[in-house]
Amino acid sequence: MRITWHLPAVLGGLALVFGIWSRWNWLTSTPPRVLELSGTHHQIGVAHGQALRQEIGRLYNDYVIAGLVQREGWPLDALIGIGHHYEPFIPQPYIEEMKGIAQGAGVPYEHILVMNTFADAVLGASPRACSAFAVRTTKGLVVGRNLDWTNHGVAHRHGMVFLLELPNGRRLLSIGWPGMVGTVTGMNEQGLVLALNMAFATDLETNATPMLFRLREALETESTISGATHVMVSQSRTFAANVLIVGADEDRAVVLELSGRRHAVVEMKSGIAITTNYYQALDIKGGAGGERQAILWRRLMRTGADTTPGDARRALSEVCFRGSSLGMVTNQSAVFLPRSLVVQVALGALPATSARYYQARLQR
Repeated sequence: MRITWHLPAVLGGLALVFGIWSRWNWLTSTPPRVLELSGTHHQIGVAHGQALRQEIGRLYNDYVIAGLVQREGWPLDALIGIGHHYEPFIPQPYIEEMKGIAQGAGVPYEHILVMNTFADAVLGASPRACSAFAVRTTKGLVVGRNLDWTNHGVAHRHGMVFLLELPNGRRLLSIGWPGMVGTVTGMNEQGLVLALNMAFATDLETNATPMLFRLREALETESTISGATHVMVSQSRTFAANVLIVGADEDRAVVLELSGRRHAVVEMKSGIAITTNYYQALDIKGGAGGERQAILWRRLMRTGADTTPGDARRALSEVCFRGSSLGMVTNQSAVFLPRSLVVQVALGALPATSARYYQARLQR
């Protein structure tokens, strides 16, 4: 067989096409939207609602109505009723912020209430996944985080970064969605980082503050691991969770394991803390994520104190969920450098780890 110039050219062209295809999400990524807000909680809420009016409406229609109600089968009246049940347990400043969002966006308050409390009913009954880790390095802690969430074809499109300056002057960064007051992943100006991961337990408490508000309160009021731990364990929990708590000034991280009424603290081992969706210390069976935990442990032990943000990004890519647009998939990914108050965040693609990471900074 005679090989002409055509065959190498075709093979080269195919390789080029494959390279572009495999990097398409990276090449087409755009910076995440960053919204800076300051003032009283109500003022922050009004500005939030005004700036994100269209996104809030789309998320409610596409995630709550089309997703939770129509696909997952949750009655809307039940979601609204659960939200009102939780109201007495939500700190008043966050009630005011939710009312401000509704006012600014021109939507019923119940829409915002459901968007901030559905997790405590839905996630507790139908857990999502997630992975998080912290590594002590020669240049400070490196923190990685994948948020694995049922996407309903829309959640990944609206992820964003909020920079909040609060009435007490404290600043915090929260990676979330339009309409959200609570926190699933965040950092404050003291370099305290919190990342929420679902777990499994049967001793849950319905008469307690919804979980995402608890994380927001810890970031808003605390500067140490012990302080954040106290906020999280001071009352029973609405759903089971593993919270990675990182303190830049302490050069330390822990995993706080929470069932409804029990808790345990898992310290770093060999300078590494890792959590997924099962308990390492509490003697409660169930949950998931052992394979992801093992993959992260092997990879991070190899890099150890020399772990870089690039190493963290690659580790997150190894344990991401590559599910369908409607189902469970990694729709937010972030690498925090808490000593310098920097986060590298990837949003918008599925899985998020296939997108380009963009930097956001929290000023003291």
